[in-house]
Amino acid sequence: IQALSDGQGKYVNYIGGGAVARCEVTRSRLAADSAEYYESAGFLVLVGNVSYEDPGRARLTSDRLTYYLGEERVVAEGNVVATLPSGTTMRGPFAEYLRAVPPIRTTSRLTATGRPTVRAVGAGNERRRPAGAPARPDTSVTTIIANTVIDDDEQFVYASGQVNIVRADVTADADSATFDQNTEQARLVNNAVIRGRSG
Repeated sequence: IQALSDGQGKYVNYIGGGAVARCEVTRSRLAADSAEYYESAGFLVLVGNVSYEDPGRARLTSDRLTYYLGEERVVAEGNVVATLPSGTTMRGPFAEYLRAVPPIRTTSRLTATGRPTVRAVGAGNERRRPAGAPARPDTSVTTIIANTVIDDDEQFVYASGQVNIVRADVTADADSATFDQNTEQARLVNNAVIRGRSG
């Protein structure tokens, strides 16, 4: 560990040979080959084999990750894989994750760019079944590929730019689309094409 003063009473800390950081309050855990913490700016940079775990909320792995503590904002770059509690996953080159931390924000949001692939788990997931409602056998997964994909609190997925949607029974293309993970219904906007899949 090396700590360098910024000349204003704060420090820049460099950690090599493996770095692990934990938050006792949120129980989140970050690990990487190396890390840099900029005390005055309030952000942490992790590089190499990065793993970020926010228990019960999200897990991300990437080549590089920047955690802006005051904003509760995580930016992951390079070979990003994000996994949400419902089982929804995102793979792509870049993602921004906004943690649900009142009073900053009440819901989480995952934004991915660079044509990511999202495998959205719908309402067939038992976690989403309302209390007292009968179990649903449908555990289908919807794959969404687009230039930009936003997962809003694991409820709605917004996709834009050459959108391709694949399900077991149908494929669809459009300029943009929204997908409701509770109802498993998609709305296609502009140049929509829908094709059934046999078998």
